[in-house]
Amino acid sequence: MRILFADDEASIQELMRIELPRLGHEATVCPDGRTALAALDRTAYDCVIVDLDMPGVGGLDVIARVREVSPDTEAVIITGKSSLESAVAAVRSGVFDYLTKPCKLSEIQAVLERVRKKRELTTRLRALEGRVRRAEGATQLIGASAGLERV
Repeated sequence: MRILFADDEASIQELMRIELPRLGHEATVCPDGRTALAALDRTAYDCVIVDLDMPGVGGLDVIARVREVSPDTEAVIITGKSSLESAVAAVRSGVFDYLTKPCKLSEIQAVLERVRKKRELTTRLRALEGRVRRAEGATQLIGASAGLERV
């Protein structure tokens, strides 16, 4: 999957720069929210993982932009300052998951696997919906002529 990761902590950036590709993902790692917004304007992502509390443009601002430009992109919040208020705000913004620091790489990997499965199911659902619409349309076309309706 194509992942956008934004966190203002250099050690976490470096870890994700190494580990996300190792896990099979194409990763863009940003040091802040402003850089993440610029990346969103250039590239489509499957999942965006952002630190909630970054200087300047925060994680919720990045997620709001994700919702505008790519509503199908899943968003995950990662934060070291977890509170009920921040969790509620994250849920209201439509995040897929909310992780607290320090979090293990295995937690991020598990979230990304759930994102992958959801995207796969969504793709399959849309294909099936398309097939149903086409089948319904074909049924309507068969009985649409006056001659066929008399039969």
